[in-house]
Formats: sequence, C-alpha cells, structure tokens
Amino acid sequence: MPSPEPGPSQARRADSQKLAQSMSKSDLQRLVNDVLHYILKVDSKKYSIKRQDIVKQVLKEHSKAYDLVMTDVTKKLNDIFGIKIIEVEGKKGQYIMSNTLKINEENSHVQLSMAEYEKQGLLTIILALIFMNGNVATEEVMNNFLMDLGVLPQENDGDKKTLQDFVRMLYLEKNRIETSDPAAYEYRWGPRAHMEISKTDILQMVCKIYGDMKPEQWTQQYQEITEERRRREEEGVPVE
Repeated sequence: MPSPEPGPSQARRADSQKLAQSMSKSDLQRLVNDVLHYILKVDSKKYSIKRQDIVKQVLKEHSKAYDLVMTDVTKKLNDIFGIKIIEVEGKKGQYIMSNTLKINEENSHVQLSMAEYEKQGLLTIILALIFMNGNVATEEVMNNFLMDLGVLPQENDGDKKTLQDFVRMLYLEKNRIETSDPAAYEYRWGPRAHMEISKTDILQMVCKIYGDMKPEQWTQQYQEITEERRRREEEGVPVE
C-alpha cells in the first residue's frame, strides 16, 4: 500500500528553520497558498503530484522552503478539504491525494459532466474486469473486452487513449509480462484505485449484473476482501 509522505531529514529541517526565520509570515503564507492552489489544480486532472514540479513551477528560488511549506499545505488540505497526501509506493517524491471524507451524490460539491460520468463508469467496469480476473488482465483480454463494449473499435487505436489516461492517473498499472517475446503487457489496479475504489462495492456491482448471485458465491474475490478487511483492522486502518 502507498505510504504517507516521509518527514524531512534533520539537515533539511535545519535549512527550513533557518529559512523560516528569514522569511516574513506573509511571504511564507503566499508560498503555502500558491502550492495549495497548484496541488488542487494538478489533482483535479488526476495527475500525480511531484516534488520536483512543485519546486520548479511554484517555489523556484525558495526550494529550500519545501518542507516548511508542505507541512502547512498538508495540514490545510486535511483540515479544510479532508484530503491526505500519500507518497506512491516505489516512486519517491511522487504523490497522490486521498480524500478522507465520505462523499456521496447528495452531499458532494463536485458536479461531473455527462462525459465524466461515462468515463467514471468505464473505469469501474475495467477495474471490475481486472478484479474478477484474478487481479490482472492481459492487454489482449482488455482490448477484446473494450471492443465488445464498443469502446475500442477494431480499426481505431485512438480510443486507447482512455486506457492511457487511466494509467497516467494511476488508476491502472500497465507492465510488460516477464519473458514475453514478442513483448506483451498486462493491466492491474493502480495505487489510486486501491485508495479510492472499494472492492466490496465492485463485487456487489458484479452480483447485481448477474442478478441472482451473492458475494460469497465468488469464493476467491470474497476471501480476498475478507482477508484484506481483517488485515486493515489489525493495522488500525479505516475499513471500507
């Protein structure tokens, strides 16, 4: 699972403290607000947030203020928006946002367009395919599935951009299958999907599609959900 953003090293913390003493409160607050605005803008497009981009695009000559600024930004995101910044596992300095508030259609202040709803629905179906297929789907299986849905016409590769977007947003991971020759690829859930999407909800959706099935009848998937829920409870992590 992705890990929380690590704290600054002692050397960097010392640099931040020295910088704090030399900056006015108004200058520091301006940097905090600028970074906050930048992060929300990037996340609205579901891009991952990179430390190097924050430094390059916002902090610039104030790069040493990164840890000091991010401490305030992280607190504001959590206190005001209910959002946590999580470091992507295996990708140091790359983060995604996790909403800790339970939002539903009735209380959400975010209004999606019809195209966004359709894309969200397609993502849900793709994640269901992967989950019900043992948590992995080869590129061939995925393409055939999307062709059957009419999303990926056989003579038009342009619609593959949708899959590329989901990979870029970290909802999907696309990796080359080891030992494959010629090269073949497979899809799995990405870190953002693991944080935002409930496998319980996915399984319940599949049951509704089949009409008369219960979650327990999908033995492998139900066992995985049960074991994951038990592990999260043992680790003190909120259960979906």
